[in-house]
Amino acid sequence: MTIKLDRKLIEESCKKVLTDIITDNKLLREKLSFKEHVALCDRVSKLSYNEAVSYISNNGELLDEIGIRAFEKKFRVALKYGLAAAAGGIISAPSFVLAPVAMFTYFLFRKLTDPCWKECKANIPFGLKKKLCQDECYVRAAEKIVKNIRSQRSRCRVTLKPLKCEKGLNKEYIKWSKKLQVYLVRLQKTQAKITAKRGA
Repeated sequence: MTIKLDRKLIEESCKKVLTDIITDNKLLREKLSFKEHVALCDRVSKLSYNEAVSYISNNGELLDEIGIRAFEKKFRVALKYGLAAAAGGIISAPSFVLAPVAMFTYFLFRKLTDPCWKECKANIPFGLKKKLCQDECYVRAAEKIVKNIRSQRSRCRVTLKPLKCEKGLNKEYIKWSKKLQVYLVRLQKTQAKITAKRGA
């Protein structure tokens, strides 16, 4: 699958992962006040592309343009070889250091949903039918992500770090399976509202 590199989506994917880390980190929740926690999330939302990529791939040490290009090259390779490559590395590239697999799944999810959303917006200006269209976009994209993760798990054995790969993909599989269930419930509620409106 050939996917065009999109800097804006990479930036948003990095920020999403960083926000998830902040939100899920028990130590941060205990040490920071609510106000500090909100301020930290706000700070992440204002990161530049270079800052976001640097936090994800270089432990926050700011990358120069050469470092950014190297990251983007690795990103392209990971997209080309799939989520297993992102989670466990690639045999032919022992120095291949990558961002968390969560960033790649979010990037792929947005690549799947953004065109669908734009089509819904262009063809259905408002109302429940627009919401139905958008809910269907989420469900289809989440189904593809879950299927992609499931198919990639068998490829972990040919990565540099098979156990890390399996652990990373299993974590993403559970997360995206739950997201899919949420999107399915949301879709069913929208369908029920449309059915009720027709019956009224």
